[in-house]
Amino acid sequence: MILLKYIFLGLILLGSTSIGFLISKKYLNRVNELNCFLKNVNILQNKMKFTQKPLNEIFEELADLETNKQISNFFEIQNVKIKNKPMAEAWNEAILESKNSLNLKQDDINLVATLGNVIRKNRHRWTNE
Repeated sequence: MILLKYIFLGLILLGSTSIGFLISKKYLNRVNELNCFLKNVNILQNKMKFTQKPLNEIFEELADLETNKQISNFFEIQNVKIKNKPMAEAWNEAILESKNSLNLKQDDINLVATLGNVIRKNRHRWTNE
C-alpha cells in the first residue's frame, strides 16, 4: 500500500514537472521571437538606409534568414502582400495571418503593428529620398 502511494506521488511529481516545462517553453519562445524581431528590424533599417532596395526585396531577404521559422514566415507573407498592397495594409494583413503561429502576447502584436506604421512613415528618412 505504501509502495503504491509513493508510485502515485512520483507520477504526480513527474506529470506536474512536465506540464511546467511545456508552459515555460511558450514563454521562452516568446522571448526568442521578440529578439528575432528586433534583430530583423535592425537589418531592415540598415538595408533601407544603405542599400536602398525596394521593400519587397528586403522582406524577401529577411524571410530567407534562418533565424526563426515563425518570424521568417511573417516576412514571407509580408513579401507576398507588399507586391499588391500598400505597406501599412500589407503589414497588418501579415500580422493577422501569422499571429496564431507566433508565441507573442496581444501587447507584443500591437507593438509589431505600430512598428509597421513607423517603418512606413519614416521610410523616406531612412532612404534619403
